[in-house]
Amino acid sequence: TTYAQNGLVSHQVEEALATGTFREISPFSPDVISSSTDSLISEVLTKGTILNPDTFIISELLRTSPENVRLTIPQFNKPPIILDLVKSTPFAEGFQVFAASDKTRPLDIEAGLYYKGIISGQPGSLAAISIFNGEIRGLIGTNSGNMVLGKRKNNKNSSHILYNDQNLKVSSNFSCGVEDLPHPPRNPKTHRPTNPTRATSN
Repeated sequence: TTYAQNGLVSHQVEEALATGTFREISPFSPDVISSSTDSLISEVLTKGTILNPDTFIISELLRTSPENVRLTIPQFNKPPIILDLVKSTPFAEGFQVFAASDKTRPLDIEAGLYYKGIISGQPGSLAAISIFNGEIRGLIGTNSGNMVLGKRKNNKNSSHILYNDQNLKVSSNFSCGVEDLPHPPRNPKTHRPTNPTRATSN
C-alpha cells in the first residue's frame, strides 16, 4: 500500500542518514522567477516556479553517481524544498528496450540516475527523482498536492518548471499550453502517487 511504501522509503532514508554521508546538491540557480511571467504557461497554470539548471552539477551527478544526496530545489517566494534521497534501481539487471519493428536488436536508451526519498525532516512524505543529461524530473507528495518537476517540453533553452498539480487550470487533454509542462515521471520501483500520503510542505 501507499502507506507501507512511505514507511519503507522513510526507513531506508533514516538508515542512510544514520550510517552514511549525504552529498549536498543544488542543481538549480537560486535566481528563480514566477511562471506567471510566461504567457503560455499562465494560460494553464495559476502559479509555479521557473528554474534554470546548472548543467555542470547535473553532469557531475551522473559521472559520480552518489548513493545518497540531499537535493535543494528553490521555489519562487517560498523556502526551498530539501529532499533526502537514496539511490534506487528501477530496472531489473539486463533490462532492454526493443522497437516494435525490430525485436532482435535492443535500442540505445539514455542511462540516468534514480532516487527515492523524503522531504528532509518529514518522514511521512515521499519523493521520486530521476536525473538525465541536462534534466531532472521529479514528483514530490506534499500536504497540498503533488509537486511536479521537469524540463519544459517546448522551450528552446534548458529551463525547468516546478508546479503543484492542483494549480493546473485545465486538464492536459484540453489545452495545448499544457504541452509545455512536464508530466510526473514513471519509475517502476519508486512512488507513482495518485493520492499520496500527505506531508507538511515548505
